[in-house]
Amino acid sequence: LAFMTLPCAIPHAYTERTQRLIPRQAAALLERLWRRWAEGAPPAGTGPLVASLARRRPLRLRIGKNLLEFAFGKITVTVRLPEGAFPNYAQLVPAENAHRAEFFAEDMRSAVRLVAPLAQDASGIVRLAWSGTTMTVRARSDAVGEVEGRVELRKPSDTVGAIAFNAKYLLEYLEDKSGPVLLETNSPNAPGVWSVTGQPKVVLMPMFVQQDAPPVPSPAASPANDDVTQASEESENGESATLREEGESEIPE
Repeated sequence: LAFMTLPCAIPHAYTERTQRLIPRQAAALLERLWRRWAEGAPPAGTGPLVASLARRRPLRLRIGKNLLEFAFGKITVTVRLPEGAFPNYAQLVPAENAHRAEFFAEDMRSAVRLVAPLAQDASGIVRLAWSGTTMTVRARSDAVGEVEGRVELRKPSDTVGAIAFNAKYLLEYLEDKSGPVLLETNSPNAPGVWSVTGQPKVVLMPMFVQQDAPPVPSPAASPANDDVTQASEESENGESATLREEGESEIPE
């Protein structure tokens, strides 16, 4: 799932909130026409301010009952709308996320590529875990073992986060990304929201795996054989208590 919110100017008289489905082929055509139209501007010799304004060209949108009209420049595209309602994607996107990790796309892409070959032997699972200023990217296979990469976080994380994704989907998302990337989630089983400034947010569903338990301190070493020798605490007067060797019996005569 990918989504993005764009600013627009709506006439004051138009207060109805509306939602429309656009066929995929029509959206692809609009994307191609928009790129070609935008590539023709600005004219050669224009300054940076004019070039910036030219790239921010307006798109006019007219909404009908069964038709949708897009107009930009000398181009007008009319799309016949299909019946139906778009799924409520807002239910999949958490309003707030407890865990956040920000890193550079290039670093994450390199780490995922490192572990991806081994992940293929384990349903494509790549495990991400982070705390402080470091994120680990791991994949494991029962036949081969485990491989791990590390990614430095741009900002220290206040929480300990963990989640797993399919390596294929991660690489597809990171393929054309550059610069800072933000990953947000609420838990290992909650959706992961990926975002880059100025681009649509992408929601990736996690893979359900058993998360690694935190290391448990080893217990103190115990005597090799408690039946051989038992030592009691020293008495209050400082005298050592006697040791009872194996074989002594407490059975009364």
